[in-house]
Amino acid sequence: MKSLRFLDRRVGFSLGAVSLLLGTLAPAVVPAFASADNQITTRSIQMGTSAQSATGVKYTVTFTPVTTLTAGGGGDIVIWFCQNTPLVGSSCTAPTGMSLAGVNVVGVGSEAPDTTGSYVAKGANYIVIKAAALTGGSPYSVVLDGVTNPDGSNLTNGTFYGRVETFANTTDGQAAGGDAGHGGTSTGTVVTNIKDDGSVAMAVSATIGVTAAVLESMTFCVFGDPNNNTATPTQGSADASSYLGTLTTSANGPGLGCVDNSTTNGGHSNGAPNPSTQLGQVNSGVSALDTGHISYAADWAQLSTNASKGAIVFLKTGNQCVGLHRTSQSSPTTCDIPSFGATAGNTSTAAGTAGFGLSFGAASSAGTGSSGSVDINTNYDHSTGSYAMLGSGASTSSGQANSAENSLVQDTTSDYGGFVFGTEGAPIASMDVPFALAATVGNNTPAGSYKADLSLIAVGTF
Repeated sequence: MKSLRFLDRRVGFSLGAVSLLLGTLAPAVVPAFASADNQITTRSIQMGTSAQSATGVKYTVTFTPVTTLTAGGGGDIVIWFCQNTPLVGSSCTAPTGMSLAGVNVVGVGSEAPDTTGSYVAKGANYIVIKAAALTGGSPYSVVLDGVTNPDGSNLTNGTFYGRVETFANTTDGQAAGGDAGHGGTSTGTVVTNIKDDGSVAMAVSATIGVTAAVLESMTFCVFGDPNNNTATPTQGSADASSYLGTLTTSANGPGLGCVDNSTTNGGHSNGAPNPSTQLGQVNSGVSALDTGHISYAADWAQLSTNASKGAIVFLKTGNQCVGLHRTSQSSPTTCDIPSFGATAGNTSTAAGTAGFGLSFGAASSAGTGSSGSVDINTNYDHSTGSYAMLGSGASTSSGQANSAENSLVQDTTSDYGGFVFGTEGAPIASMDVPFALAATVGNNTPAGSYKADLSLIAVGTF
């Protein structure tokens, strides 16, 4: 009995972690009380993140003014952030750790921080915006990009407040900004000249750390053609160039994945059907190689892995002489049936010249959820009719455009085998890769039983 045995599965596990950073936004609206002409009835301040002490944060300030103010003739807006109270006209204490010093203003018009004369338009907790055109009853929005959030140390439950005030002229806007939170000597004048105002409640919080683990995984199995040893096709007589094309995800091929234990409709489970394969022409119930034919058979491998950089599959032979040796040789140094292509793929195999080799066909989907792409070492590429079992004298290149795969070891007798196919540097799911085995003998090939023990080894890079 001539048999080829395959390593059927390799699985690797380790622990990975994914961290997600979540924040909490509290755009709750609270009433404000001041001596302004009009109370802004709709207002909000949306924070890009509520994480304590976060830097570079965007605040989008949106409100619907009551009073129409024309850009250039007034339209100053003063925005305050206070830890103690939302009440306009009351002293505003800056939240600890907060800074607006690096803020850029992005608005719908020519808005910018007011820098008239020597006036400082931005403080730790306030900013004066000039030249804003405000239309009564129409929503207005401006973005403060680059805020440093409060650190929460002087806040109750993380709560602080935003105040919005509008003024009809730059003088009052500047006075409001320089009023030390409306606690200075000009408090009465500034509050009296406010046109519209309103406040919102906000909050910063500790971030919520969320972790999850995804185990590195690989499922790899090798299984025999379910049609071997049956009449369709007759074992050993089918030309693999056409036969591989008939093996689909239908009843003629595997298609059901490594987990299916049935032996009907192409089912397989690492050994059902067993991947041991006998090559030879069937004659009166006896299977043997002859000089008049190349004997073919087909097996399959299926691969799934979540390795981020994909998986590489290596072929390793237990025969240092690369091809098939007589089982009577306990330590074979010569294979009387050598490789079709010991140094490179052979596209001119012919009956009557002793040889043995493999050829890998195009990968096919094994069912729902299949994904990914497979590329074949050009020395084993069935689309070009190339069969091989590369030995120590093999080329150092696989002929792949993928430089990482092109430089891999080709020698199937090496410690870890030689590269035969890969997943193009990406994860793959439930992909079947068919391969054909082929052998023929010459007139001087010694009689006897021949064998090779082969392993397909999948290695993921995570």
